[in-house]
Amino acid sequence: MSNNEFSELQAIDFSLGAYIVGAFSGLNPETGPKQWREFLTRANNKRIFRDDVDSPAEFLQRLSASGKTETVQDGVKSRLPQLPLVYYYRKPGMTNGEGRNFPSRIVTTDDGTKVFELTASPLSLDYHIVFAAWDKLSLDKMQLAWYQYVIKQSHFDVQYELGGEALEVIAAVNDPKTVMFSDASIPKTDGRLFAVDSTLTIDTSIIFGAEVVPPAHPSEITIVGEWAGFSCEDPYAGCNGG
Repeated sequence: MSNNEFSELQAIDFSLGAYIVGAFSGLNPETGPKQWREFLTRANNKRIFRDDVDSPAEFLQRLSASGKTETVQDGVKSRLPQLPLVYYYRKPGMTNGEGRNFPSRIVTTDDGTKVFELTASPLSLDYHIVFAAWDKLSLDKMQLAWYQYVIKQSHFDVQYELGGEALEVIAAVNDPKTVMFSDASIPKTDGRLFAVDSTLTIDTSIIFGAEVVPPAHPSEITIVGEWAGFSCEDPYAGCNGG
């Protein structure tokens, strides 16, 4: 009935951002260093960012130039970045996930109005996540919060759109038991900025398919929500690690 489509890699970027937000949600904003406490009460779009630069210093320069950090105090405007903050990025490139492509399935939307023939193919993407702060104590807090979060909650949902319909697959942090941050601080001669960088591999699935004519036998159809919610032991879940 329609041409085949691929789900977009950018959807994984966005879903990872929502996952990162979770690492700093529900934490006590009344304990710890002052800047850490301020970070916990800031809006998500003022503390979690997606960009494509390697250098924390370059990222902060771009952020300041964008005007997204502009604040007004006592009538004076300032574009100095509010720290601490988190930013993450993915360089071009991808890796096919472990295992093989899996046979297509006939699935229908929850309301039964559309039927698709879909294939899920394993996929791995490499990301960098960077924490930056003016003080080491706040940076320590960020690393510890991330560490506790990842080892307890290594899976998250990826929201795709295909054929005008929302589809959902599971993504997983590869090897969540190994959390390693490297120093990315700016030298004292260039200014004071503490930063760490960590690599992150996300295992998930890419979806390929199109809307089709419903099969003659309704028993051959799977509900989209049920198809997307399979456990990580099932290849369609897109979970190769975690």
